[in-house]
Amino acid sequence: MKAAGNELRDRHIEQAKSYAAEANIRWVVLTNCVNWSLYHLSFEEGIETERVFTCDLSIEDIDKAAESIALLHEQSIRKGEHEDFWKRHAALDASSLGKALYTESVLRLIRREIRKREGILVDEEDLAKAIHGMLCEDAREKMGPVKIRRKRQRLPKKIEALAKATAPTDAAAVGSAEPIPESTSELPLEEVLVKS
Repeated sequence: MKAAGNELRDRHIEQAKSYAAEANIRWVVLTNCVNWSLYHLSFEEGIETERVFTCDLSIEDIDKAAESIALLHEQSIRKGEHEDFWKRHAALDASSLGKALYTESVLRLIRREIRKREGILVDEEDLAKAIHGMLCEDAREKMGPVKIRRKRQRLPKKIEALAKATAPTDAAAVGSAEPIPESTSELPLEEVLVKS
């Protein structure tokens, strides 16, 4: 906590994060009693900090400010409301939305809708790039490069069983140059069909 007349600076934020990281504390509140900020720290790959909210009582709508600061109340913390708020915040973050948006099934649905309305079939890659271009620069940075997440195709059970039955044993493959895959799911469908 800083005095009300003091402006919160980057060095104050870094100092608070440093204290929290040393004590392995995941939550940091930084305030000068006018400006309030709540930060979430994660320690999976180094120390990552995400601002959960910032509230300036001198200009903020009173209802919105009360909602944010209520998360810091003792009862809210005991009930885990700050954790729930964080989960919701993380789920609606640009990187999370990007992972959901750039899935094959979502893009297929949008393509279908465009085809119905416009009478043209657009490529998934072109559609993903167009959506990415519509977003603000900050959202694009959080999402990272466009990468369509495709479902892994399962082989029909009969083909998988046939491929396992005809695959050479480890003893027969000792002299071969190619490693034997542990399952046919590691092979492209064409190779399984050719090998069986």
